[in-house]
Amino acid sequence: MKHLLTFLLIAFTCSLYAQSEPHPCGSQPHISKWYKKYVANPHVYKTHDSLVYVPLKIHNVGSDDGGGLFAMDRLLDALCTLNEDFKQAEIQFYILGAIDTIYNSAYNSHASVLDGAEMMFANNVDSAINVYFVSNPAGNCGYNLPYAGIAMNKGCSGPSDHTFAHEVGHNLSVQHPHLGWDGNVYDPNEPTPTTVTYDYTYFKDTLILDTLIIDTSIVELVDGSNCSIAGDFLCDTGPDYLSRRWQCTSDTLSTANQEDPNGQSFRSDASQIMSYALDNCSYRFTPEQIALARANLFDQKSEYLNREEAQEVITEDVVLNEPFMEQIVPAEFVEFLWDDEGIADQYIFELSRLRSFAFTDFDTVLSDNTLTLTDLQLDRRYYWRVRPFSRYSFCTDFSEPSEFITSETTSTAEMDGARYKIFPTVLPGSARINVISESSAIAGLSYSLTTISGLEIAQGVLNQEGKINLDNYASGIYFLTLAQAGSRHVQKIVIQ
Repeated sequence: MKHLLTFLLIAFTCSLYAQSEPHPCGSQPHISKWYKKYVANPHVYKTHDSLVYVPLKIHNVGSDDGGGLFAMDRLLDALCTLNEDFKQAEIQFYILGAIDTIYNSAYNSHASVLDGAEMMFANNVDSAINVYFVSNPAGNCGYNLPYAGIAMNKGCSGPSDHTFAHEVGHNLSVQHPHLGWDGNVYDPNEPTPTTVTYDYTYFKDTLILDTLIIDTSIVELVDGSNCSIAGDFLCDTGPDYLSRRWQCTSDTLSTANQEDPNGQSFRSDASQIMSYALDNCSYRFTPEQIALARANLFDQKSEYLNREEAQEVITEDVVLNEPFMEQIVPAEFVEFLWDDEGIADQYIFELSRLRSFAFTDFDTVLSDNTLTLTDLQLDRRYYWRVRPFSRYSFCTDFSEPSEFITSETTSTAEMDGARYKIFPTVLPGSARINVISESSAIAGLSYSLTTISGLEIAQGVLNQEGKINLDNYASGIYFLTLAQAGSRHVQKIVIQ
């Protein structure tokens, strides 16, 4: 039996890799005892009518060399689409704790679901749906292991893809409407059988390594007379025998015509997220699928619920403050500052020399609204933007980009044995001058600003931040004088 199981696993994996595109879903049918009990009497399950929040533990998987992670903005887009897809079910998802980063090439591209199970057993967190974004989940766009978690293909997790919602549906026990046809191919030239068999060895409640498990599914009829015992046992999903990716017509039905065992012709409902219809066709869960998912949550996974209260939703973009548009800044020291509504947990920061941000020179995720970068290239125009998000709010946008120009605008002053950097020395209109010390404190350093004719227009004493604001000064040449303990330094300042 073990040899047969190994052969079937290898054959299944090789057939997946032979395809030009990933298989839509590697989650095999999984009719549990609980599922059968539920569909036999769904009305006894209390699911409440309120919106519920479910935690996701996100694992971003890359390669051994530190590359290959799922880009954070794309990950947020995937989470946003997931929540949009589940709005109809009054189920919303949030990120539990910090996003886990795993650098493991064998996990990032694994050949079988058993390898995926190993990854999950090693990294899962209790009381949450564990989701692993990888480059190749056993040749699939995604799969769900009911005893472990979800593996998602990064390439199938775009803002218009519904595979993520499809796999989360499986995690909440919702099945394919074509249940029983996975591993089988509907042939319109052959009589449609009354039953089909399917393999769910790796997708039972627990991992079984030495037993091949085959089950039988009754083929659903068009007239609905056997809908409660055939297919997925739900009567509002309709018959569907299509177990490969399929296209839809303008009225959201399959282009392929099928015929049930009684000879009745039909086209499958392409609007269902749990079908294999292309992503541009599918957009909903049926009412019975929603009731099933909520019942599974409340009856089987109640540890997910009521863990914490939801936060506010971010509705406004951040406002970029510094550097301001077209500002000339020193290449060796650039301070970025932005504002938002004050409810974001974190920010995606991107810097690029391309207005399109097709490539970035620097990007990061941080929890503060300020960042300092050093050693940018001289005499370059840079663009920067920021996207806020929180553990509950992912459907956010990047700010409108701002741009600045780097230049050699830093001067070095030496006074009383101490070295100071002054920048920028060329300012595009109102801005501020920064003074930083390489060797001693700045507080107490006095300054004065005079015009080219010698008229003093500003003076004061620096605090530890070392910032001198120049507000509403006309274009021209000025002189900044710094003084400390009898030492003086005069620096020419140009306001453009």
